[in-house]
Amino acid sequence: MLEDPKALEYEENIVLTEDVEGFDYVRQSVAQSAPSEPVDPRTVAPGVWGEITERAWGAPLDEV
Repeated sequence: MLEDPKALEYEENIVLTEDVEGFDYVRQSVAQSAPSEPVDPRTVAPGVWGEITERAWGAPLDEV
């Protein structure tokens, strides 16, 4: 997903419809119809792109 900062510049808050504390990942989507990469719910905040972490990936991330 391209992380266009303008896509999130108007966010004031994020409303979660269920408790995500026990989830390893959530899907982050901004005006797109296809699901995006899984992101760690602990990294999601208004105006901030969530991050793909080892927890969200379910295994250690490949070294690049």
